[in-house]
Formats: sequence, C-alpha cells, structure tokens
Amino acid sequence: HTDFLPPKISIYFGYIVILTGISYVGFHGIRQTSFFIDDPDLHQGVAKPEFPLAAGPGQANSGSSQDHMLEPEYRRLLQYMEEEKPYLNFDLNLAGLANSLSYKPQYLSQLINQKTGTNFFDFVNQYRVQEFKLRARDPGNQVYTLISLAYDCGFNSKATFNRVFKNLTGHTPSAFLKDPDLQ
Repeated sequence: HTDFLPPKISIYFGYIVILTGISYVGFHGIRQTSFFIDDPDLHQGVAKPEFPLAAGPGQANSGSSQDHMLEPEYRRLLQYMEEEKPYLNFDLNLAGLANSLSYKPQYLSQLINQKTGTNFFDFVNQYRVQEFKLRARDPGNQVYTLISLAYDCGFNSKATFNRVFKNLTGHTPSAFLKDPDLQ
C-alpha cells in the first residue's frame, strides 16, 4: 500500500488546508476596500466631474509645499480617470486603481483626500454621476431604462445609484430625467 497517511487523517488534513485557504482569502477580502468597461465610442464628449483640479473652498487643500509636490500625481490621476474611465467598472476598488497608476493604495487614498476633500468612493462616484448625466441627456439613450444607464456608468445597485445621485446633486435621478437641465 502506498498511502502515506491513513484515509481519516488525509481527510482532516484536507479540511485544514481548505479552511486555512478560506480564512486567508476572507481575511484579505475584509481588508480590501472594494467598490464599485470601457466602450471606445463613449470617449467623446464626456463631461468632467464637477470638482476642480486643485481643491476649492472647504476642501482639504492646505497649500503646503507637500501639496505642490502632489500636483503632478493628481493631474495624472485625473487624466487617467478621464481617458481610461476606470469608474465604468463596478468592481473598481482603491487597490486596483492604485495598481493601474503604480501608486500604493494608501498613497492614492491620501492624494484623493488631500486634493478633493473626499474619500475614494465619493471621488469615483462623482465621475459615475457625471457619466450618467451625460448619457441621460443623449437622445440616443432614451430607449434605455434609468437603472440600465446607471449600471453602464459603474453603479452596481439601484439603491446605491439613487442614494449617491441624490447626495451629489440634490435631486432624484427621476427628477433629473424629467428635467435634464437640473445640475
């Protein structure tokens, strides 16, 4: 017989390996800051989010010399967001975006917070709402439902979309669709 371990011990050993693997994935999954693909035809005429390149009043821009050193990295982030549109992917997370820019997640988080006064999720959702507004105003998209457009803009649920849209614009998505001139 060529078995190294009796069958019962082999089964227990297998359970331990599986449970260790699940625990490892679970632990790192909890630490992951996830949140919410690109269609080349949609690159033209995309509105930029309604926040400035440099932080405005009430935002976290301190004007320090360190802040001036962050400016090229922040410009690079904005350019990447506008050109590559990673926010259209509902699985976008801080680690993934940081990796795309060759930044450490903690650095990217600090950069976003320092330059916009918001967190990663709010930063990304501003782009998503702007993309939704642009698409909703396009007469060619009248055939799509509100939630279909929201999903195409990177939102992963109707409730999240409605909450984020209302928080950022002060209006419901339905009110916006009735009067696209609302900001």
